[in-house]
Amino acid sequence: MTTHTLTPRPRVVSPILGVAVEAKDKHLHVERFTPVLLGSRVFTQPHGQSVDAILEIAAAGLIDAQEANLVDLILRATAWTLPVDWHIAAFTTGPSADTGAGAVEPVGNGYGRIQATRNGTNWAAAVAGDPTIGDNAVALTSPTASGGNWGTLVAFGAYDAASAGNLFWFGDYAVSKTVNDGDNYEFAIGALDFKVGDPGDTF
Repeated sequence: MTTHTLTPRPRVVSPILGVAVEAKDKHLHVERFTPVLLGSRVFTQPHGQSVDAILEIAAAGLIDAQEANLVDLILRATAWTLPVDWHIAAFTTGPSADTGAGAVEPVGNGYGRIQATRNGTNWAAAVAGDPTIGDNAVALTSPTASGGNWGTLVAFGAYDAASAGNLFWFGDYAVSKTVNDGDNYEFAIGALDFKVGDPGDTF
């Protein structure tokens, strides 16, 4: 069985808040990515080691509806209902826009979303800084493909349910992976960095 370690590209959730998700992938011999915010786009370059390519990253992250919920929470004290668990989906076609429309998940062959409860076991405490960073404290591992392939995974998204549900945030993988029958995939410990800062911070 092959376990593929998937690396999300750095994603800027909000040009105003400067929220981002980035990832480190030792399997690609990259210590970390540094996204550089240039206007409304983000560019990444590796530190320390080489990668196959330096990728241009389009601004994205929280879908528009969740961005609105976040702003209303901060400014209007409007309750923002967050799920007990994140259910992380894999996409063979990523969302076409910040609405989350157009995302396509594998169907059948043992596919299922990764469940990660929102707690201090699964997610490390945020480290205050410029920007502030939180990440996954445990490896997040998918089920194993059984009975057929899942296709080539290009993106991921976090939902509030094991199927259907509401998409909250999403991102593209820096390198797509094909999950064949008998394979699975995982996000290594610390691979998902969730960053919050202001436009002057270095992402």
